[in-house]
Amino acid sequence: SFWIINTLQQQIKPSMRQVVEETLVDNAYIIAGLVADDMVTGRIPSREFSNTMQATLAQVLNANISNMPKNRIRQHVYITDAQGMVVYDS
Repeated sequence: SFWIINTLQQQIKPSMRQVVEETLVDNAYIIAGLVADDMVTGRIPSREFSNTMQATLAQVLNANISNMPKNRIRQHVYITDAQGMVVYDS
């Protein structure tokens, strides 16, 4: 039974990492697309953008994931310029 469990873990772990990493990359590109115009116009960084982002991240959720309640966003967001300098950090 140890062999079966060990084999399953070795097969499942890389797949789970791949799914998580793919989701993170997707989110990064989605956020980049959403904020691109604001970066060009100088709206980021700004108090207005920060307030909007903080309000979004503070939302109370009513979700259930695999019978586990999810009631808040647990994500940290930072935005960098083309040179990799952080211009916004939640």
